[in-house]
Amino acid sequence: MDSFIELQVKGFDILFIDEVQYSKDGGKKLKYVFDNHKIKIIISGSSMAEISIHSLKYLVGRIFTFTLYPFSFKEFLRFKDFKLVGLYESGKYGEEVIHRLNKYLNEFILYGGYPGVVLAKGVEEKKKVLEGIFNTYLLKEIREILDLSNDDRLLKLLSALSLQMGDVINYNELSSLTEFSYHDLRKYLNILDKTYVSSLISTLTLEF
Repeated sequence: MDSFIELQVKGFDILFIDEVQYSKDGGKKLKYVFDNHKIKIIISGSSMAEISIHSLKYLVGRIFTFTLYPFSFKEFLRFKDFKLVGLYESGKYGEEVIHRLNKYLNEFILYGGYPGVVLAKGVEEKKKVLEGIFNTYLLKEIREILDLSNDDRLLKLLSALSLQMGDVINYNELSSLTEFSYHDLRKYLNILDKTYVSSLISTLTLEF
């Protein structure tokens, strides 16, 4: 800890740590740094649930939190066709504008609003980016958070949820399909919601 402070804290105004949830006793260490050194600390991570468990509980009264969401459709348009943004906001569309907006809306619905996906060039690159999210975030991080020994049942759960998008969740059906008990299913669905996996399901299932 002393060597970290000497190398990364002293002499700097800002300390930025990404994926802080992987740091052992990260919350306690950040509290010590904050309380003993004049430095602004910015932490980030892909799992708000794990950050809350391992870090934020030690930083009560010392931290502001916010969530960085994927692009909205309006933000998506800014990168795709900036001139359309004003027309989209006006709500008054001619036939040509409607045609162009529908084209972008279909892409947005299909591939989602993750910046890496939006900025990818071509369909194959978009698929590669989505595949990376799927393999590293869903099949690795989320599986670890759920404490599952393998990803088979997680895949079944995600697939089943994708088929129920927009419908009332049928817990009995999901339990039968995934072999999760009712108690575990409710717990896992709550974690998936808190880690924003529910916003990924429809996009990733369309691709994979």
